[in-house]
Amino acid sequence: MKVCLLTTSFPLRKGDPSGSFVFEQARHLTKQGMILSVVAPHAPGVPLYQNMDDISVYRFRYVLPERYQTLGYRSGIPDNLRAGIWPKLQLPLLIIAFTLQAIRHGRHCDIIHAHWPIAGLAGLIAGRLLGKPVVMTLHHGSTRNMGKIERAVAEQVDQVLCNSSFTLNNVLKTARPKAYKVIPPGIDIHRFRPMSKEKNRADLLPAISKERPLIFTLGRLIELKGHRYLIDALSLIHKEPKPHLIIGGDGPLRESLEAQAHDKGVADRVTFLGTIPSQSTPAWYSAADIYVQPSLVDQDGNTEGLGMTVMEALACGTPCIGTNVGGIPDVVKDGLNGFLVEPADPYGLSDKINTLLTDEALRKKLGTQGRQMMQDTFSWENKTKELAEVYNKLL
Repeated sequence: MKVCLLTTSFPLRKGDPSGSFVFEQARHLTKQGMILSVVAPHAPGVPLYQNMDDISVYRFRYVLPERYQTLGYRSGIPDNLRAGIWPKLQLPLLIIAFTLQAIRHGRHCDIIHAHWPIAGLAGLIAGRLLGKPVVMTLHHGSTRNMGKIERAVAEQVDQVLCNSSFTLNNVLKTARPKAYKVIPPGIDIHRFRPMSKEKNRADLLPAISKERPLIFTLGRLIELKGHRYLIDALSLIHKEPKPHLIIGGDGPLRESLEAQAHDKGVADRVTFLGTIPSQSTPAWYSAADIYVQPSLVDQDGNTEGLGMTVMEALACGTPCIGTNVGGIPDVVKDGLNGFLVEPADPYGLSDKINTLLTDEALRKKLGTQGRQMMQDTFSWENKTKELAEVYNKLL
């Protein structure tokens, strides 16, 4: 089977986090014997054609000179559109170019699979012209209703897939797709696996006392990730030895979060790592005693569509504390592989952190059950088989 995969975000090079789960999906579909062609927007300095793990990646220019292409990548198209008038002017050019490339590459494939609504619109037009079935996957975590164009695309494609039950419920508030199903991205359980906590901790953080428990969180330093409440929670934990918080990721709130840690008197127990290379993340998950994802719904109505970092941590056998927002409850099952707390609640966070830090047997039990859940339910092998079933049904 030949699949034309349309996406507005795809790694610009090996190890790049942009749309990494789309790359992993493509890579594991090839293991199912499928032939993948990926069509994605170009970025300055990147080749127009790449072969990545036997996946043909075709990138298209949408503005010339190419250095003026500022709509794709970086913070993502939604955030880039809010950055000024120039990215907004590029949007119709990107849609036109995307549609032409979807027609060009889609004619040689059996099925068109688009990720996100812009790619979905291009895929829908191409699919109808070429007589090909069209699948669209939606990932966005938002409490807002779908726009008119998004809704129209969702109702016209042959199959809508959502990354979580939260995303699906939000779609069904305003749209009536022909067919819909929840198929979240999978997790590479061979890459994300339990490893020696002591060795990884010694390698990564030799300067921090071995007696101090480690709390880890990973994500862009933006409002919806809720880091400020985790720092507040850390200041509420007084039992010795006091835990050390490791924050991976970078973003516009870094300076204010560092100031908050200083004001709360915990600056000596908070380490800001900045951007972590993707190949290093399994070691950080394994070094931690607890992984915490304190996300919330931000002022624009955005939240976690699923919570990939939680899945990665669980696959590494690390118990998790997550907030009861977006798609996180699809992954964190309270009392089974971790705990759920309400968003923006530092007292709830500190209480569950204390519960886990004072009970090593519970940490091991939840971590083991989390790893088992990732193997049984969220492995890429399972998810690509589900996706293949959808393709075969449409064909």
